[in-house]
Amino acid sequence: MKLSAKKMREGCFNEKVYRWGTKFWRRIVCFALCVILFGANAVGTLAAEVPITETESQSAAGMEDVPPAEESTPPVDEEDSQLKNEDNLDVQITTWTWVDDEEFLTEYNETWYLGLPGLDMQQYTSEELQEILTEMLPKQISAVQSNSAGQSDKETLVDITWDFSALSEEPQVIENSEGEPQTIYLLRAVLPEGCSLAEDVAPLEVRLDAGGAEVYANNYPGTRVPLNGGSLEDHTVQGITPAGTTVNLFDYDPKIGSGGNDVLPNGAKFENYSGGINKDALLLFGGSAMREAGFWNQGSGAGRPWGKAHTNMKNIVKSTLENGYPYINLDDARKPLEGATGTESDDWGNSQFMDVANLNHAESENAGVQAARALSKKLLESRGLTVTTGEDGKETVSGSCEKASLSYLFDPGTSTDGKYTHKDVKGLFQIDNEGYYYYDARKNYAELNTAGDSFTLYDGPAVWRTDAGWNDKTQEFDGDMSLGNFFPFDSASKVFDSIQTADEKGKATNILSSSEKITNVNNAVLANHYMGMTMQVDFIQPENGQLNMGTSGKQDMVFQFSGDDDVWVFIDDVLVLDLGGIHSELYGTINFSTGEVITGQSWRTGGLPVRQLWQCGR
Repeated sequence: MKLSAKKMREGCFNEKVYRWGTKFWRRIVCFALCVILFGANAVGTLAAEVPITETESQSAAGMEDVPPAEESTPPVDEEDSQLKNEDNLDVQITTWTWVDDEEFLTEYNETWYLGLPGLDMQQYTSEELQEILTEMLPKQISAVQSNSAGQSDKETLVDITWDFSALSEEPQVIENSEGEPQTIYLLRAVLPEGCSLAEDVAPLEVRLDAGGAEVYANNYPGTRVPLNGGSLEDHTVQGITPAGTTVNLFDYDPKIGSGGNDVLPNGAKFENYSGGINKDALLLFGGSAMREAGFWNQGSGAGRPWGKAHTNMKNIVKSTLENGYPYINLDDARKPLEGATGTESDDWGNSQFMDVANLNHAESENAGVQAARALSKKLLESRGLTVTTGEDGKETVSGSCEKASLSYLFDPGTSTDGKYTHKDVKGLFQIDNEGYYYYDARKNYAELNTAGDSFTLYDGPAVWRTDAGWNDKTQEFDGDMSLGNFFPFDSASKVFDSIQTADEKGKATNILSSSEKITNVNNAVLANHYMGMTMQVDFIQPENGQLNMGTSGKQDMVFQFSGDDDVWVFIDDVLVLDLGGIHSELYGTINFSTGEVITGQSWRTGGLPVRQLWQCGR
């Protein structure tokens, strides 16, 4: 279940809130890049948790299906609009549906729920609760009746009342689909006198699910035993692709590193990272060891002062798509780092660090942190652009650069040195019991199959992450590490060496896992880090931006993402969620009801404050 936007803001640090407009039909396009910043997770995809309708033109990856509208009730004659029993015959109802115009109720596994997330039953008297529920519960059903005179095929509207006696009794505790206890109150509708349900007709009952707003709990692997050559095929799970969804995956080669290690070594020179996909480009794959390319290409993880105090380096790309793709914002290319501490060098003995690793080399070798700009003059001029200083001392960038448009990265129809494209890749998503499509690297490792056209999902996560360990009590990185990365170009046989037999609570499990030696720390796993992904979906935004959400009733339609490094979400060609730059794990949410866009630091919480989804990195 999701916390409300208000509760998320109360529980997050350094969040940013923006507002954007709402309308009915929308196109959402997500772009994600990966390089490596090993104060962060170097994975590469994007996350969507946007509910949409279930028609062919309205489905979306990473988005929840909007429960289809109730079937429209057949026209009812005025004189037959109420159940009649003029001959005093016993009336039995053979079929029925709720008259629930506001769609407060939700059906799941042939059971009806009214979800009231966050409701504290102890704060209200029984009378106050009855008043609240009376406004929400149906007051009629649409029914087909029969009596001793015969069967009718006409639907009639039947008035009902509700028995609220359960509210003054102890609630029932049932087991939900995840095996966790769930507290519910069983409310029963009462039919008019002389009217009853026929045999084998579903009862007129609604389960009241009060409360339910909960923070996602980190699940660190518990007991593990060696895999010992076990069959990986026995641990796969079924992936799906929602209709109307297109996912493209890209494998980038910057032609750096050696011996299977694609990490750029410290002290690398400008010419060492200008080949392959980096040739003539402004955004470079390589990470924090990079020099003379500007701080947009270095980033700042949570271990650095700037990364700890801020979310990400925004405005790297323009606020609207150009010809369908993001475009580098050259107007900001010569801006200094806003909010910087100005620390001139790293003093490891006293834990005093520059805002960005190698920031003193960002403009040129040993130029100092004050000289650092978003993109260095050396990089811009080497790409055919001109940097001019005006009388006011302000620098401007002019000229043209083909790779200022990121179409060379994200256009599946464009061939570029160092780029390998996998079009319309299937099977990355699953669907949860609330109807959400999701992918979560902390739950399932995803491997691109040998044909390159679909994913194989496994029942456990793989590769220990580098961005976990934050301890909110000590305000240090001395907490538990986290397991689960997205490395689709690395085989399952490479990253799995264990079976988890029990979770951290001692509950028996039987899923694939990784021992601590299979880690992204210092790239011990020798993973392929450089990748990109796009996801495009057309969808229908419901009226008021609200949906029925399983047992939780009506909730705001929300898109959610958590991951590290460049992720840009455009809706109708407008940049709505900007998590650009190289950074530790951050989250972003888009609320389609309120128009709020919230970003925050999920490296502090081990994923979304509400729910962990996808992981991403540049």
